[in-house]
Formats: sequence, C-alpha cells, structure tokens
Amino acid sequence: MFGRNYLRTRTRYSLAVSAASMVVVCLGCILILLPLWYVLNTNASVWLLIIPAALFLLIVFVGAPLLVWGMLHRRNKALDAVFEPLGLTGSSFRMWFRQYAGTIRGREVQVYIYRNPVVEIGMQTSLQTRLGMTKTNLVTSMAAGLAGKTPVRVAYPELQGLQLFPLDPAWMEEVLREPRNRQILQQLVQQPAPFDAMQLILRPGTLRAQVIGNPGLFNIQIPPEQARGWLENMADWLSLAESAPAPTRTDQISPAERTAASIRKSNLGLITTILVAVLLVGMIGAALAITLLLVYWRP
Repeated sequence: MFGRNYLRTRTRYSLAVSAASMVVVCLGCILILLPLWYVLNTNASVWLLIIPAALFLLIVFVGAPLLVWGMLHRRNKALDAVFEPLGLTGSSFRMWFRQYAGTIRGREVQVYIYRNPVVEIGMQTSLQTRLGMTKTNLVTSMAAGLAGKTPVRVAYPELQGLQLFPLDPAWMEEVLREPRNRQILQQLVQQPAPFDAMQLILRPGTLRAQVIGNPGLFNIQIPPEQARGWLENMADWLSLAESAPAPTRTDQISPAERTAASIRKSNLGLITTILVAVLLVGMIGAALAITLLLVYWRP
C-alpha cells in the first residue's frame, strides 16, 4: 500500500513543515529577540522593538496565510478541471481539502481528496454485503492477520497478486465468473499509476475506492481520463455485480461506520484551525505584553 510516491510525498511534506518552522523561528529571532536585546541594553526607543514585532506578525498572520491560500486555490482549480466536467460539484472539505458530489449513471457519487494525498471515491449500490480487494503487500497482509482475516484465493490468472476478503465467498466467485468483472478489477487495483495503490471496499450500500500515493505535494496529479476511467469502471462493476444472483450472506452498516460518516460531514478542519489560531494569537499577544512590560520597567 505504501509505495515510493507515498513515502516521497510524506518526506517532502515533513521537510516543508520543518523548513517553514525554521523560517518562523529565524524571523522571530531577527525581528523580536534581537531588537528586544538591543532595547533592553541601550536607551533606544521602544519603537525599535514595536516596528519589527509588527512586521513579524504581518508576515506570520497575513503573508503566510495568503501564500497558503494561493497554493490551495491553484490546486482546487486543477482538481475542479478534472471532476466538474464529469458532472460533480466541488466544495471545500475540512477547510484545507476538496470534495465532490453528484450523480453518475443514476448512482450517487462522493469524492474526497485529503492529506497524504488520498483520493477516496464512494459510489452508491443496492448490494448489502462486504468485499475487500487490494494488491498483495506486507502492510495489508499484516493488517489482515491482526484482524483475523484470511484472503480467499482465486484461480484466475489476471487476479493473481490480489487479496480478496469476501463476506460471501460463493457470491464473489459467481461475480468473478464474468470476464469483464475480472478485467475491471485488474484495471482498477493493479494499474493505479501515477498513484502507488488502490483498494476497493464494498460495504452495504457503497463501493469505495481509496487511492493513495500521488507524487504531487501541493498539486495532486490526476489525469482527467484516469478519473473518468475510475468512475466508469466502478459503475460498470456494480452493474454487473448487481445483475448476478443476490448474495446469501448480507450485512448492515455498523454504528462505527455511521459515526465515521457523521464526523466526515462535520467541518472539523475549520474548528481546529480557529482553535489553533486563537491559541497562537493568545500566546504571541501574551509574549508581546510581557516584553513591553520588561522594556518600560527596565532599570
């Protein structure tokens, strides 16, 4: 699951965060600590402290947000150009990310694009069973083992290298007898480039595709023809699976899944951002107040 693109992107993200933090620390030393030391050790005017401190606040609380907004706006425009021609409407997701919603071939579709970066596509279905499909790798094998799940092996050559976790193995075998179903799974799960990997998860009422490991950091690279192919292949697979005999082993959405869906719809990103901003403003305001007191009460 975690391939080169994922590890490369996570490394670049960590380096970017570290570099930004170092820039803020250096600016704080130059624009606040150095003027503070000078004012405290000389008879210089307090304005030599106030003006650099105001510049620091302007850079951190105005310049940096504008820079981030510009990058997000550019990324959102690129993503809109991929998904909106498919009939999906875009909006913000947790403030920093992107989501799309609409209808494809009469099926409700939701697309979420969030950190790492991950693209998650949910498509409505009448099926009420469970089936997990992913490429064989160390991470999924370990996770399956910890969960007590054993993949079901199939004899079809084009599906070698896939791990299949069905709730109803007999129904899955019936579905996979259709060559087109096997072809779609091969195209989706085994050929997700430029992403590292894709996993398909069928749960009651929804087929979810989760794609992870894109080489883009701030500008996620999704070829328009690939996004269209994902949606068309998922719709084709569901149509074929729904036309097969109904599964005998069915399930319902669990309370945990309902809770997760409810949390996803809430705007936690905005709430978290506001709380962090208030905390930072409070800390910096308190630090400046203490600094000014030290300056005015200096011996």
